[in-house]
Amino acid sequence: MIDKGSGVSYYRQLTEVLKRQIEDGVFQPGDRIPSEKELGIIFQVNRHTVRQALGELAGRGMICTVRGKGTFVAGKQEEVIDYKISRRTRFT
Repeated sequence: MIDKGSGVSYYRQLTEVLKRQIEDGVFQPGDRIPSEKELGIIFQVNRHTVRQALGELAGRGMICTVRGKGTFVAGKQEEVIDYKISRRTRFT
């Protein structure tokens, strides 16, 4: 829950709570998370705070928003292969 007396901004606390829930498997990849309004009611914060927290998680690639459908937990990130490209490298 959000500790209103901690001195840490509400959106950062909410970001950490949701991040922890995703990492702990409360929300699985592809699951729809509650709406901004529902999260605001659950955590007793305004929608702007919820929107900021969701924006932070989206920036980290943990969630994605589909307009008109909702916000969903993103799938696992693919491992990036570091491959140097030179003049002799060809690709199509």
